Amino acid sequence: MDDGMYWGWNSGYIFFKMEGTSSVAPLDPSGQHKFRYHIGGFGGYNAPTLNNVKTITVDLTAGGVAKVRADRESNVHLMVDVLKMFNGTTNVSIASNPTVMFSEFSMKVAGNYVNMFTHDHTEN
Repeated sequence: MDDGMYWGWNSGYIFFKMEGTSSVAPLDPSGQHKFRYHIGGFGGYNAPTLNNVKTITVDLTAGGVAKVRADRESNVHLMVDVLKMFNGTTNVSIASNPTVMFSEFSMKVAGNYVNMFTHDHTEN
């Protein structure tokens, strides 16, 4: 099951999905202030398309290194700061862009969300 993370119409996975309501989003036909961010795109199979695939490196040494032991487990705590999707290299406004999917602007959103992840600490 893809849990809504696959585009059948565009044959590709959604890498980042955020939906909700916001008072700054314009009214939609149902009378609600909805926004939708479904960011995907991997460069295309046979012809070039948008490529929003991002690879990140998270430093796992800053908050303690996980120890490998036969009798215990380590817990690595990663933090996700969703605000970095809005205020990274490009300022993203729900009022100006209530729906972003497969477009040039989706590349700017992808450029922002790549910085959302940090290592908080490790419990050994």
